[in-house]
Amino acid sequence: MEILSLLSELEESSKANLLAFVDGELSREYASKHKNKALKLSADALIDCRISGERITANLREGGKSFRVDMTFPLFDLDNDYTLVVCSCQRGSLSLETQRCHHMYYFQDRVRTALVTLAQAAPADPLAGLDQILAEDDQSFDDRYLREFRWRYVFDPIRFSLHFEKEARDRYEPDSNWKWVENATLDDWLKRLGKAGERSEVALFDILSEAREDAVAISDGHRVISLEVGKWSFQVEDTEAGLIVKPALAQRHLRVDGRGLIYWFEGTATLQLLPLTAKEEHFLTYILRMDKPFPVSHKERVLEMLSRMDTAVFRLAQDDGPIEAARYQSILRLTPFKRGGMRIEIRLQLEAGLSLKPGEGEERVARISKNGVWERDLRVERRRVEELVDELRLDGLPQPEPGFWIAYNDGKALECVARIEDLKGKLDFVVEWPSFLAKKAYEFGAPLQTKNLKVSVGEKKDWLEVEGFLELDDGHRLSLRELIKNLQRKNNYMQLSDGRWSLIPEHFRDKLQPLAEAIEIDDDSDKMSLDLSALNDESCLQAIEEFPFQESSKKFWSLVARARRSQGLAVPLPGGLKADLRPYQVEGFRWLARLSEWGLGACLADDMGLGKT
Repeated sequence: MEILSLLSELEESSKANLLAFVDGELSREYASKHKNKALKLSADALIDCRISGERITANLREGGKSFRVDMTFPLFDLDNDYTLVVCSCQRGSLSLETQRCHHMYYFQDRVRTALVTLAQAAPADPLAGLDQILAEDDQSFDDRYLREFRWRYVFDPIRFSLHFEKEARDRYEPDSNWKWVENATLDDWLKRLGKAGERSEVALFDILSEAREDAVAISDGHRVISLEVGKWSFQVEDTEAGLIVKPALAQRHLRVDGRGLIYWFEGTATLQLLPLTAKEEHFLTYILRMDKPFPVSHKERVLEMLSRMDTAVFRLAQDDGPIEAARYQSILRLTPFKRGGMRIEIRLQLEAGLSLKPGEGEERVARISKNGVWERDLRVERRRVEELVDELRLDGLPQPEPGFWIAYNDGKALECVARIEDLKGKLDFVVEWPSFLAKKAYEFGAPLQTKNLKVSVGEKKDWLEVEGFLELDDGHRLSLRELIKNLQRKNNYMQLSDGRWSLIPEHFRDKLQPLAEAIEIDDDSDKMSLDLSALNDESCLQAIEEFPFQESSKKFWSLVARARRSQGLAVPLPGGLKADLRPYQVEGFRWLARLSEWGLGACLADDMGLGKT
C-alpha cells in the first residue's frame, strides 16, 4: 500500500506523535554514512508497507535484494520511551546496543516526508498555493540543465543477465568526472520502461538489440563487450545410418522463445544476438528433439529442405471571428538554478496569457480575450528571435532545446543579465523572473573602485601577514581575502552580503592582480601571507613597489629592496674554482647567490649525477 495513503488513515494525534518520533530518530540516531547511502537508493526502493497497532513494517529493494524494516513507535503516548527499529540486513549480528543502517534511515525519512505532506493544509488563497508549489526546491530542474546522466549496461555472463549503473557529471565543466548515482536490476529497468512483468529473457534480448542499434556501450564489469548480430547454423553429418542434423550452438548460449539465441564468447568478450523467425524456431525445436538420423534414401530431399532455412502535434485554431495579424511582444524568461546560473527562454507573446515558441506551430491561433484568430508570420518570428539572440550573444551558450539557452554558472548568468540591462530601451522585450522569487536573482551593485582599498602588511615571527578591506560607496565592506579569491578564480563579478553583484572592472583587476599573485591563503585558517618568491617576477615586484599600502613593516620593505637589488646582481664564479661548469650549473649557482643576497633560503633539486654538489 502507498505510504501516503497508509499514514492518512491514522488519527491526527497519532500522526503528530509519529512525526515527532521520526524527527528525533533522524536527527540523533544516524551517522553520516547511513544518510549518504540512503540518498543513493532509488525513489522506488520502497516496495510496500503495513501498519498493525503500534508497529509499521516496510519491504525495501536494493541491488536486486529485498530487506525488511520493522519499527514500533509510541502511537498514543509520546512520553513512553520504548522503541524498536530492526532491519533484516543485520540478521546474525550480535550487539547489546541498537544497530542502525541506511535502510532504516531511508524508511524513516520516507515516513517523515509523507507526514509533512499530510500536515500541509491547503492555503486559503489559491495564488499563494501556486507560489508555494513554484518555490519548492526541485532538484530535477537543476539536474535537467546542469548535469548529464548516462546508464552503463553491465552484463553478467554467468547468470546471462543485465544490471544497470547510473552515472552523472556536470554538463558544462570540461574536466568533470562521471560519478556513480544508483544501480538498477533488470526488473527495475523494466519498470522504468513500463514493461513490468515481461519475461526476463525476452527483455534481455530486446534491450541488447536496442543497445546495438543505439551504439550503447556494454561491459562485463571490467571489459568492454563487443555486441554483434549473427546467423544461426546447423551441422549435417552424413553417416551410414543416415543424415544427423544438429544445431551449431555456442558453448555458452541462451535460447529466448519468441526472439532467438544469445551467444557468449568468453575469450573475445563478445555477445552475439541471433534473431530467429517463427519457422526457424520451430525447426530448431524439431531437430533438438530428433533422436535418430534422417534416412539415407531421403538424403537429397532433406538437404533441399535444409537449404531453405538458410513531431509535434498542434491544435488548430477555430476559424470563427475576425482574423488579425499577430502583434508580437518578445519575452525573456529567466529561471535561476539553485547551484548558480540560469535558463534563458525566448517566447513571443500575442496577448496576455498567450505566448508561443517562435517560428513553431500553426500560422493561425485562436485568441483568448475575445473571438477571433491571430494570423502569425513564422518567418518574421524566427528573424525576430535571431536578432535578439545576436544582440544578447546567446549563441555562445549551450542550447539543449530550441528556444532555451543555459548560462551554466553565475559568471555566465551575470554577463547575460548585464547585456540585458544595457539593451533595455534599445530593443523591444520584457524580462520575466519566476513569480515565487522575492527579488531578482541577479541584481547589480556599484562596480568596485580602488580608491577605498585598504591593505596592510604586518610582520609575524617568520612570515608576513596581509590584511585589508574595500569599502564601497554604499557602506558595504568587502574583505581583501574574498577579493583575492575572486581574482584568483578569474571571476568578473563578486557577490555582496545583500545578494547583489558588483562588477570587477579591468582597472581594478590590473591594480590588485599582482598583489593577488603574491598572496597565499591558508585553506584551514584563512590567513593570508605574502609569497616572497612572487617578487622574483619583475612585473609583480614593480606593482608591489608602487602599491599604496596603508601600513607596512620595515622588514617587508627591506625584503622588497633586496629583491630589487638581486634582480640586477651579477655574481662571478669563485676565483678558486677549478672546474668547467655546464651552463645549467652556472645558472643554478647564480640563482642561489641571488637568493642569498635577497635573504631567502632555497633547495636546489635535480636528478642525480647532474653536478649539484
